[in-house]
Amino acid sequence: MLTLFREKILSWAAKILFALLILSFGIWGIGDYIGRGGLGGQSSVAAKVGGEEISIVALRNEVADQTNRLRAILGENATPERLRQLGIASSSLEHLIQQRVLIEGADELGLVADDATVRDYITSDPRFAGIGGIFDRQQYARTLRSEGMTEESFESRVRGQLIQRQFLSSVELGGDAPDALVSDVFSYRNERRTAEVLRLDHASITDVPAPTDAELAKFHDENSRRFTAPEFRKLTVVLLRTKDLMPEIAVGEQRLHDEYEARLGEFTVPEKRHVRQFLLSDEAAAKAAVERIRKGEDFLAVAKELAGVDEKTADLGTVTVRDIPLRQIGRAAFGTPAPGVLDPVHTQLGWHVIQVVSIEAEKRTPFEQARDRLLTEVRHEIAVDDLVDLSHRFEDALGGGATLEEAATRLNLKPLVIDAVDSLGRTPDGKAVTELPDNSKQLFDIAFSASEGELSPLTEISDDVMFVVRVDKIIPPAVRPLDTIRATVADAWKQEKQADIAAQKAKQMLEKVKGGAALADVAKEFGATLYTSKPFLRTSEGLEKILPAPLIVDLFKAKPGEAVTASGAAADFVARLKDITGPEAGAKEAEAMTALRSELDKGIANDLADQLYLALRRRFGVTIDQSVVDRAY
Repeated sequence: MLTLFREKILSWAAKILFALLILSFGIWGIGDYIGRGGLGGQSSVAAKVGGEEISIVALRNEVADQTNRLRAILGENATPERLRQLGIASSSLEHLIQQRVLIEGADELGLVADDATVRDYITSDPRFAGIGGIFDRQQYARTLRSEGMTEESFESRVRGQLIQRQFLSSVELGGDAPDALVSDVFSYRNERRTAEVLRLDHASITDVPAPTDAELAKFHDENSRRFTAPEFRKLTVVLLRTKDLMPEIAVGEQRLHDEYEARLGEFTVPEKRHVRQFLLSDEAAAKAAVERIRKGEDFLAVAKELAGVDEKTADLGTVTVRDIPLRQIGRAAFGTPAPGVLDPVHTQLGWHVIQVVSIEAEKRTPFEQARDRLLTEVRHEIAVDDLVDLSHRFEDALGGGATLEEAATRLNLKPLVIDAVDSLGRTPDGKAVTELPDNSKQLFDIAFSASEGELSPLTEISDDVMFVVRVDKIIPPAVRPLDTIRATVADAWKQEKQADIAAQKAKQMLEKVKGGAALADVAKEFGATLYTSKPFLRTSEGLEKILPAPLIVDLFKAKPGEAVTASGAAADFVARLKDITGPEAGAKEAEAMTALRSELDKGIANDLADQLYLALRRRFGVTIDQSVVDRAY
């Protein structure tokens, strides 16, 4: 419901950021964020909508909430500077203003949600369902506690959202796309075209003369950016890693046995049973069903006849006892020593007829087979603690005035010297630095933001790896001398010449096709490949072989029999439009038409909601205190 609410009110560029901010935002976090607060002598009001205030406390809460969500999406890229660039404080305030504007609009119309409507909405929420999919008050209370909410505040928020949905429902109903529009858009999107294609590969142009020294030098100068080496840096890195500490860690046999016993569940595959069941309301009927099955009737046939359930519903699959939601059924199904039909079992839902189809016994990995894994994991656990201690001693050494090399030597660490590496971790020959961990992006980010001679702080990549890096030398970007890359430059020059010649030949091919020459004859004369495409859409869907986008665009402008040309990355093309076909009539197309109608309805409703929001914003009036907004982040 909240997603629908937001889709209706978001517009212009803010939609892009809000789509990230509220992708996973549910019903939580609406009403309590809008209120008043005090901050000593400073203004505590970030904005006003009509006579209602939005406090800096509400804004800070919203900023914090959206920051957490962006960090979950952007990961390590969600730096404070990046969040400032995204304008998170301003976008959070706009979010709160939009909420307040719609609340004011709903209040003005006197819209209400009665207690019964709120109760029905909450009790139908699957997050609060217990056994059998029925609303569970304890689950409801646990969920609210985990979110730091009271029942009163949550129910108030639900009531507000239901009112807002009522307010926007008229806009939603007004978003009906006319049949003619749906039909025209569907026809446009699903029109397919077939073309006869001549493909002239650049590599097939073999009569390119070798370049002179002057031509090569000129090409090198004119395309110097293509032949410029990136900035390289000489680095000295000291790595602190658990994998270097683990081989020296001794673990006694008793510790391994204790670990095995403590983690026995990890080495045990619990017993599983294939279970079926169906539910009847009457004990006598359940007993009669059991008797029929024990006398030879098929369990699933009886289930369908008496309970009206199919195989998918009756079959619980091969499960452990914990997989069965009702404890009574689990105890009964796993309490019988052999497969078969059990006596009826009574629960709060009724009388269950249960069949155990097969039994898979519990399996346990013996200590001897688990020992190597346990040894590795215990060593790793100890090494993580040892790494923290090592890092403290390393920092103490550096803080005491030791050089990077001296501190490393004292602790038996070996500095790694990288003579030249770019910001992506590649050496001048294009290879990765293999001595570094795979996840070394953070290391290179720090190294390439530091000054020459600067030593980084000790930085943690993970629980297993820490590093210190020093920038020994900065090697600025420079054009690679022609003599060192002559073969590369010559190859690039040849490829460009091949592309130029192919483009000229494609124009000649086009003129011959327009003049009425047979495509097969043109293909033979120019050494091109001729084929007929499969029917394809404007999006290129349906093509078996890729065509350049400009060629597809021109083909959808052309009439049957007309020819067009375009260049691609590795070939030039001439294509003659052969056929135009409209959408097919079938179940798949009908489903697509329904989806398109929904899409257009939604788009029109969004546009109407945008206009409604802007009108309400002007009507109620919005004032913003930018100094308060700036303090919120």
